[in-house]
Amino acid sequence: MRFFDVTHLGRSFLPQREPTHRSIVLIAFGTAIVALGIDPSNPADAARAALGVGAAWTLAREIDPDRPASATAAGYLTAVTSLWLGPPAAGPVFLTMITARILSRSTGLSPKGTDLAVVVVGALTVAGTPWGWAAGIVLAFALVRDATLSGPPAPAVGVWAIVTAVGVTGRVVVAGTLGAWTAPSPGQSAVVVAGLIADFFLSRPETVSSPADATREPLDPVRIRHARLFSIAPAIIGFAASGGAAVVALAPLWLAALSTVVVRRGMRGIGPA
Repeated sequence: MRFFDVTHLGRSFLPQREPTHRSIVLIAFGTAIVALGIDPSNPADAARAALGVGAAWTLAREIDPDRPASATAAGYLTAVTSLWLGPPAAGPVFLTMITARILSRSTGLSPKGTDLAVVVVGALTVAGTPWGWAAGIVLAFALVRDATLSGPPAPAVGVWAIVTAVGVTGRVVVAGTLGAWTAPSPGQSAVVVAGLIADFFLSRPETVSSPADATREPLDPVRIRHARLFSIAPAIIGFAASGGAAVVALAPLWLAALSTVVVRRGMRGIGPA
């Protein structure tokens, strides 16, 4: 049985063969070690910091498929920010990464029905916080938008979008966690400002040369642009809903966008990218 017979949303991860894959393992492991050194009594936060590094790396792969350096930079920035401001919420960040993958079609295949079932269950699982709700709501809108872009739509995508929107909103309302905006600290404000500036540059059209994993056909630049815009949306919504706490929880989203812009413009400065 081939890998893509099981899922249309999985991508290869080969640290034994790919230097950029190997580097993120080392960055995540190093982040966890340093976090444990800072606070040995809290291994859960160390694990969350390491997962956040991995989530930022995987998200940057989706929104900047032509430049592996963007993913590595996102991993480093998330490591530093996690140790400085606190570990992110890995669940909503990974959910946003999957949202970006659905929109980018980086595998070249539309999601299977089983893929969407797992993703929606994941969205309901992480929806007990304002930032988890934001990631789930953005997923619901992304599913609707995906059906209007190039390529065949996912099966019953409209139904899955409705289930997601109703389910995540019901979850956060029942939990009573959609409220209490808190003012961001100077460090959190700096992350938001940098991320918003990056989002402005990401909204511009750009050619893409990387092929899809399964089909080897060229990726659609319109889809990549949508993946970029939707990947920052949970961070903006989460910040509007709860302020500084959401900045820490969803920091990898801001940082993946920032890394993409910085690496892209830096590579253009030294030659063709």
